[in-house]
Amino acid sequence: MSMQMRIHGDCLVGRGQDRDGPFSLRGKYDAESNWVSLDKAYPWLVVRYEGEWDGQMIHGISRIEAVGFFDTGTFEMWPLKDDKERQIQQEPKALPEPAPA
Repeated sequence: MSMQMRIHGDCLVGRGQDRDGPFSLRGKYDAESNWVSLDKAYPWLVVRYEGEWDGQMIHGISRIEAVGFFDTGTFEMWPLKDDKERQIQQEPKALPEPAPA
């Protein structure tokens, strides 16, 4: 699986691709507790991930619920960048106001 994720305030958004096809990502990130709740949505299925960012990876429990189907398991997601970039990058909630001219 490869994906891109961004955090805007406490909202997490992104997209990616794996062997099942393209997907979108939407979720929440709590910077105080490092808790992550994330939905990976394909056109036909949603996988829910809940876990913790430990500074190196996000790990926790995944869950799939569909009509007539249920599955759960553990997961780990980590960046493939060098150590300098191994962190969840938070973007500012709002841009600063421009200085008066």
